[in-house]
Amino acid sequence: MFRSHRPILHVALFAFLVVSCLLASPSRAVTLAEQGQPNATIVHNGHKTQAEALQKYIQKITGAKLPMAKTGAEGAVVELKMVDEVPGSSDAAKANQAYLLQADDNNLTLTASTELGLDYAVYGLLQDHLGVAFFTPDFERVPSSP
Repeated sequence: MFRSHRPILHVALFAFLVVSCLLASPSRAVTLAEQGQPNATIVHNGHKTQAEALQKYIQKITGAKLPMAKTGAEGAVVELKMVDEVPGSSDAAKANQAYLLQADDNNLTLTASTELGLDYAVYGLLQDHLGVAFFTPDFERVPSSP
């Protein structure tokens, strides 16, 4: 008879996706949502398209719709930030795709020097750290927590 592994999968997804969004170093974690409730605010700094994509997929994963603010917010923050040059990026033309993900105790910062770089930052976070897979424009796999 078929036995479901759903409880194990739910615990693993909750532990990995919701509680520990590990990025810059293994010792840093930012809790974005917990038990379907938002625990962070997305600060978009005028980059609303990227912020909306991030908000959409975090909601699909956790069930929590993170609030958005144009600038500054209290508590845990996911900030989309533009800089003149991404630290460590090259001078090559394709460096406009460069991005940096940094996490500290309460903040997750997605940094880029172009809008394209911010797109890469958002989708890099979703794919490399939150388990989202984009196969075609009409087919994606989005993990979910209980």
